[in-house]
Amino acid sequence: MKLFKKIINKILLVAILVIITFVAQYSLVSAAGGSAQDIAQQGLGDTATAANFADTDLPTAMGKILSTIVVFSGIILLIVTVYGGILWMTAGGDPEQVSKSKRTIINGVIGMIMCMLAFYFSAYVVEKIGSASIVQ
Repeated sequence: MKLFKKIINKILLVAILVIITFVAQYSLVSAAGGSAQDIAQQGLGDTATAANFADTDLPTAMGKILSTIVVFSGIILLIVTVYGGILWMTAGGDPEQVSKSKRTIINGVIGMIMCMLAFYFSAYVVEKIGSASIVQ
């Protein structure tokens, strides 16, 4: 439980740092002069070019975003499964701790299976959106 609280505290710290970064960038944009909208559009264009989103169509962009989300979810669920294994190894024969670790491992594996199914389902849907045509 202490490990979980430490992880939550670190996530909150990162979230606070991200918010501070956004506030600092907003103040820099305001101080830069010119239209904030023009500066933001140029920044978004530069970011899109750097991320290879500049000249992509909607299905390709959706596919990239969905695959990124699913990959990060899979990584988190892999960490949950490894955490369950560590709990089991350190249970010391305590039946309550062993059952808790088994539930954690089972939930992690079920989550990874759901992530894989979500990836394949979203890839199928994005492919069908990309190949769809408007009939008039």
